Amino acid sequence: MTLDMQNLAFFFEDLPDEIILVKVEGEINTISGEDLKKLVDHFQITGQRKIIMDMKGVTYLNSKALGVLSYALREMRRLGGDLKLCNLSSAVSKLFEITKLFDVFQLYESVEEAVSAYGRDR
Repeated sequence: MTLDMQNLAFFFEDLPDEIILVKVEGEINTISGEDLKKLVDHFQITGQRKIIMDMKGVTYLNSKALGVLSYALREMRRLGGDLKLCNLSSAVSKLFEITKLFDVFQLYESVEEAVSAYGRDR
């Protein structure tokens, strides 16, 4: 399934063990950050608790996006799930490093590593 929003697109893939892979492409800014929040709210409503966001296609991320990702992580964990991020570009990784969010999020080099981490979380 694909969901296109303003300057941002989401591509969904069901993985084993009820994991949802969300490939994110484009800019996550103040406007598209609201679209990302709606997606997180959708996951809450539908009971999806194991989310991997593949950030390989993210070309820009601002503080609003970091706030929405932090909200998503907090909500998934509150509901007994988790949010894992993978394939961050060097610029996006640098932003996580500067804001000290490296210590908060589980960040992975690849989708496969993030999937394996869910197996270890059991």
